[in-house]
Amino acid sequence: MEYTDVKEHYDRKRWIPSGREWFKTRQTVLEGSSEKMPIFLTPARRKVTGGSWTDPYTGINTSDVGSLHIDHTVALREAFSSGGYAWSPEKKKRFAHSLRKGELRPIGADVNIEKSWHDVSKWLPKKDPIKYARETEKIKQRWGLTADPKEAKWYENLLGRKTKLKVGPAVEETFYCQRCHGKGTTLLTK
Repeated sequence: MEYTDVKEHYDRKRWIPSGREWFKTRQTVLEGSSEKMPIFLTPARRKVTGGSWTDPYTGINTSDVGSLHIDHTVALREAFSSGGYAWSPEKKKRFAHSLRKGELRPIGADVNIEKSWHDVSKWLPKKDPIKYARETEKIKQRWGLTADPKEAKWYENLLGRKTKLKVGPAVEETFYCQRCHGKGTTLLTK
């Protein structure tokens, strides 16, 4: 039997505590992923106001920076559920602001809302779902995250092989929060 301590519920502020820092990350992603020279509000290059971006999940191109969200390919909430709940505050912040290729990308706001925090068993893009599955598996592997059994089955179906990820229950399937259930409470995983 395996016992795991879960000391807190998911809270996005524990991953992205500063609006200012997220603003800088957003600007860096927009600037680096624009398909043509981005336009800036000021010569100091602090705020991207124009450019050209293609949503990798839909193939739709836009020059309207206001219509874009910056997507965590593996959503923060999904990372929490897959083992990130045990990370230090510093590691959560590093994950949230990681500029490694493919970890953050501009996508349409409507697509980001639809995708939410789902893993591959609950959401796949219309365009290149197999590529998306490979990318999410690679990111989760790089960060030492797990796949729940249902997610692992989806990876297997999409990729034609067993997942490279360790398979274990999602934290929600075993969740007994110490804050809610008293100090020293542990959760039992199967």
